[in-house]
Amino acid sequence: MTTIPKITLTDNDDYCTVLAKGFDGFKEVFNFPFPRGTVERLDALKAQAQAKTSASGKEPYTIVFGGEVMQIRPCGTQSAAWIIEDDSLRFFIRHPGGVNAEKVMEWAISVEYSAQGLWGEGIDFLREKALAIVMHEMNVPKDYIKEKEEKDWRRVSMFHFAFDFLSPRLSADINPMFWGNLIAPAKVAKSMHGGGKVQTLTIGSKDSLQVQLYNKGKEITAKSGKTWMFKVWGENGYIKPADGKETNVWRLELRFYKAFLKGRGLRTADDVFESLPELLAEALITRRLTVPSHTDDNRWRWPLHPIWSEAYRQAGEALRFIARGYYTDMSGEAMEHCLLANTAGNLRSLGVLLGGDGSPDEWPEMIEKIMELAAQDDEFEEKAARARERYMHIKFADEGRNKPLPAFDEVAYWCSQGRKQAEIRRNRELRMR
Repeated sequence: MTTIPKITLTDNDDYCTVLAKGFDGFKEVFNFPFPRGTVERLDALKAQAQAKTSASGKEPYTIVFGGEVMQIRPCGTQSAAWIIEDDSLRFFIRHPGGVNAEKVMEWAISVEYSAQGLWGEGIDFLREKALAIVMHEMNVPKDYIKEKEEKDWRRVSMFHFAFDFLSPRLSADINPMFWGNLIAPAKVAKSMHGGGKVQTLTIGSKDSLQVQLYNKGKEITAKSGKTWMFKVWGENGYIKPADGKETNVWRLELRFYKAFLKGRGLRTADDVFESLPELLAEALITRRLTVPSHTDDNRWRWPLHPIWSEAYRQAGEALRFIARGYYTDMSGEAMEHCLLANTAGNLRSLGVLLGGDGSPDEWPEMIEKIMELAAQDDEFEEKAARARERYMHIKFADEGRNKPLPAFDEVAYWCSQGRKQAEIRRNRELRMR
């Protein structure tokens, strides 16, 4: 890893408050052989999606993929024949070359973890979930990954890491003159957007390493609608404005792409995790915003801006992050309708599979079988506990339906999170034996 030069940090002096830090994007690729019939199955599911969607042809269609209820898009992209997703991850699957092709395309399956999933469920949980789905759907034997190094069957292709700050002072300070305070190697691109009231500073490009500072509060209000981030920030004392329009939360986002990672010999997620503090520090130093010094003409020696300085301090603590719990802005009524619609669709499909017509008249018998399976599930209580954690933030418009949750035992919660992380590590070690 590159040695980071000695730099001068600027004191915070209440310039900003850290509201959150963590992975905001992560993408991996899998190299697993396609089993016989998988292409036909995916084509059939995509055809069903095209037949069921509206004239716009863009709405996804609910399916079961890898043992999970997910959705398949009726249209692919230039590079991905099939796109399958849920709220926390999205698979992009390339056509392996055709059923009778002489050469089968390698690294055909990529998975992108959503920001909502990363902030809510955590990177370790999502990686385990994605691997389980792919191995189930592709009928990958466990020996396949035990006998190979991870870099031979799963690699990281990009990740984003974000620091969110509450800083009214930055909102007041930022202006076009900041352009002269940006420091980066000669050939690294720089840009500034927002006119007289700058909203975005970007250093670098998406083919290597990019650092961007932007007004996250305004971005949520005007564009992305990711108001669930307010709950993430709330864990560090943030109070949402009465009008719901935030203008003083800024995000410093570090984006690492395939060429940059490959150039440093980082192939797997574990490689990234082990080098994370150094990677974040390198990004902050080689693409930085500074404070001009009136006694030093050498811009490369100017101290870091307070936002960069605080991120640099926080980078040393960026070893691992524990999930915060699933966040969504969907109302209780909307979530209820979604789950009921998925259940109805699954019962209809099961009825047809068993030789019926899928009508509701056939459902009671199937529901009895479902109840029998639930009674035999040794992990039922654990799964129910995970569901309670997942839906703890869901609120119904009808206040009478908002049942109080059991008292939150913080010690028990963090102990359970520690056990979860330990179990994930044990499972990874067992696979590699």
